[in-house]
Order: sequence, then structure tokens, then C-alpha cells
Amino acid sequence: ATQTVEKLVKAMGAMPIRIPPEVHDRHVAILSHLPHAIAAALVEMAAQLDHVEVGAGSWRDLTRVGGVDPNLWTQILMGNRVELSKVLSEFEGRLAELRQTLDSEDRPALLDMLKKAQSAKAKQETAMKVEQKRVLPKPGSRRR
Repeated sequence: ATQTVEKLVKAMGAMPIRIPPEVHDRHVAILSHLPHAIAAALVEMAAQLDHVEVGAGSWRDLTRVGGVDPNLWTQILMGNRVELSKVLSEFEGRLAELRQTLDSEDRPALLDMLKKAQSAKAKQETAMKVEQKRVLPKPGSRRR
């Protein structure tokens, strides 16, 4: 059964990864569910503004998933609510650190936070490019 599912996943152009359920739930909570929840909250906050047209690329990028099907995403978020709740707590802690850094006007700490984020993002982008090279077919080739 596992091989059949893996073949199906590959046929759809994805790379199956075998990980324990709890690892999967944490990964999707951070990489998918939390971004959707944040986007929804930001879009709702922006509904109070008179001039959303001042938003530009970063707004568009960060809130792209804010207008998704609410019925579908209610099911998805509730389905992983335990792990998502844990991840939300971690995120709240990160935001509290950022708030404290701003409130204390600690420029070196803020710079350090942003440099760490930049480095982590570069590593993630590299890992994703390597994975895409393994998964994506060459232009003009046919996937089997």
C-alpha cells in the first residue's frame, strides 16, 4: 500500500517523504497551517484600514493565502489543532521577543534577529532548490 501511495505522489510531481505522523504534523503546522492562520489574521486586521492600497509586494506575498476557502481551511486547521496550538505558542514567544527588542530600542539585537532569519531563509531556499532538482522533470521530458 505504501508503494502505491508513493507512486501516486510521484505521478503528481511531488517527492514522497516518510516521516512519523507527529513529525509531519509539526512540519505542516509550521510550514503551512501557521502561515495560513497569520495571513488570515493580517487580512482581518487590514480590513480596519482605509487605505490598503499602500500595501505592496511584501503584503501581497505574506497574505496571498489569506483569502482561501474558509470551509476547507477550518477542517485543515482543526485537524491539526493540537500541534498548531503548540506552534502558535512558539510564534507568540518569537513575537514577544521582537516586541521587547523594539521596546528597548536594542538595535544590535534586532539586527542579530534579522541576520539569523536571513541565514535560515538562505539555507531553506538552498534545500528547497536541491529537492526541486531531484523532483522536477527536465523540460521537454515526460514523467513516468
